[in-house]
Formats: sequence, C-alpha cells, structure tokens
Amino acid sequence: MRIFITDDRLLEMDYGPYEGMDLRNPAPEITAFFSDFAHTPAPAGMEQLADVTERLGSFLAEILPEAETKNILVSTHAIALKGALEYLMPESQGSWWPRFIGNCAVFAVKAENGAYGKPEELTFTE
Repeated sequence: MRIFITDDRLLEMDYGPYEGMDLRNPAPEITAFFSDFAHTPAPAGMEQLADVTERLGSFLAEILPEAETKNILVSTHAIALKGALEYLMPESQGSWWPRFIGNCAVFAVKAENGAYGKPEELTFTE
C-alpha cells in the first residue's frame, strides 16, 4: 500500500523578498550569503539556515517511529535536504551547507532503537 503525504516542513528555504530574483544580477547580500552559507547569515527576510535545520528536524523526529518499521521516501529540495543532513549529523557543524548536492541526490538513513543512523549517499550507474 502506498500513501503519499505532503508536509510544509519539506519546502525549500524561504527566500522572502528575494524569491524570484534575477540570478544574473543578484543583490550583493545574496552573493555574500551563497558564497559562504556556513558563516554568513541569510539576508533579512530570508529563512535562516538554523531554522531550516530545525524545521526538517521536526519532520524527521515526527516520522521516526514509523521509519523504524517501514521504508519511507522523503523528497525535498537541496537546501532543505542539507538542513535534514545537518539535523541527522550535528557533529558536521555546518559542513553540509557548502557541499554541492545535485538534482535527484539520494541518501539512505536507517532508523532503529529510537534514533537515525548516519546518512549514506547512494550513487547510481546506468
């Protein structure tokens, strides 16, 4: 049986007043932020990375009991995925933010004994 649900916590980062901005000529504060995610706060009006991590962590904590007994596929966007990885690996101390995560990236995470394990990036070949 397949069940599909949506959850607003899986949405991409909220870009606030910068949503839809022409990326051929970005505002200087956006350029600074995207040049160094881990050390440059998001510009005013944008969602902060710590909030992205908290939001995704809330979702993952909620589904943990079910994830221990079922396979669950979660689909989201790159920055939201990085927030989930930061939640799952707090010892990374922000190292997921500058990493490139391409379209359709897949990570597997095992859930058991009330906790998630270390995420493993899966690669596929043709």
